[in-house]
Amino acid sequence: GVEALVAAMQRHGSHAGVQEGACGGLSSLAITGEHDARIGDSGGVEAVVAAMQRHGSHAGVQHLACVALHNLAITGESDARIVDSGGVEALVAAMEQHGSHAGVKKYARTALRNLSRNAEIRARIVNSGGVDALPAATNPPPPPPQ
Repeated sequence: GVEALVAAMQRHGSHAGVQEGACGGLSSLAITGEHDARIGDSGGVEAVVAAMQRHGSHAGVQHLACVALHNLAITGESDARIVDSGGVEALVAAMEQHGSHAGVKKYARTALRNLSRNAEIRARIVNSGGVDALPAATNPPPPPPQ
């Protein structure tokens, strides 16, 4: 379950294969929003962001971590944890480093769009270079708030 995936990520932080597989598992569990609280409470959001930071050059880790953050950002329940753990910056860095990877590009961009619903988070995205990263990935930035 959730706790086993997070524990594996924490125990094997330097192993890209473990991080990639666990990010994939968490992304699957987060797709419905049903497990978001358990993922957050067990340190899953922080573990996903830590995997992105530690394995920045590994496209597979970046892709599945972006999917996990995208899925966690759908409901808004995990937004604060994503931001507080450095997720905005990790998503922007993933787009900058892996802009030619279709999966990274798609899920980092949509995760940032999901997060941008909140004005404070939108400002953090802008301040982190997210607006610049979005056009670099051939997609327009989120529309301004109305």
